[in-house]
Amino acid sequence: MIVWDLRASCPRHRLALRSGGVNAVAFSPDGRVLAAAGGLPGRPGRIQLWDVETGLDLATLAGHRDEVMALAFSPDEGYLASAGLDGAVRLWDVRGGRLEVVWYDHQGGVYALAFSPDGNRLASGGIDQTVRLWGVYADDAPRGLGRAPHGVLSLAWAGGDLLAVGSFDGTLTLWEVSTGWPLASSTTPGNAVFGLAAAPGGALLASACRFPAVHLWEVVGLGRKGEVRRGGGEVLHS
Repeated sequence: MIVWDLRASCPRHRLALRSGGVNAVAFSPDGRVLAAAGGLPGRPGRIQLWDVETGLDLATLAGHRDEVMALAFSPDEGYLASAGLDGAVRLWDVRGGRLEVVWYDHQGGVYALAFSPDGNRLASGGIDQTVRLWGVYADDAPRGLGRAPHGVLSLAWAGGDLLAVGSFDGTLTLWEVSTGWPLASSTTPGNAVFGLAAAPGGALLASACRFPAVHLWEVVGLGRKGEVRRGGGEVLHS
């Protein structure tokens, strides 16, 4: 795994994940900590944390019984959420390096995680075609949010009450969380929405698909603005 210095256009660090291949990466909101996770099929997956400036290994978090497929930092940087093929969603105290809670509600692997902008809710989605909403600071039962008929691959909050859901079949759906209603839906060229990211303020949404392209969408109505292509091969994670 390579960490690039964008200003200098050169690699800053080359890092190795001890548990196997890399399936997910996430930077802390302040950009100081990098988390990466993955594993080998059927073997416990682990999460490693590095100092971005120095490249030093800060911690290893263990607990998943299979490959880890998704990571997300909370907006206040206090928590790291992880999920994977064991179907569990785990919430870690980053500063203390300890596991806070494990949530079980998905039937099958979990491929996507996203914290709400205020950090109070965590969305998770997976192969069971469901999206779950968890209360980070409240011991509430998970709330379901619609279904993705072909499974959930990616999630992104587009503002405080809008959640974008990307699916295996290339469907991109925008949900209003408070009402549980889908507001808009579209199909991404190239199928399989492996990654989603919202611009600050939520007006624009970027999606990464199986083919080497990033598509930009206007959140209102999910109208596509254009695409950016470069290089070859599949885009596996944004």
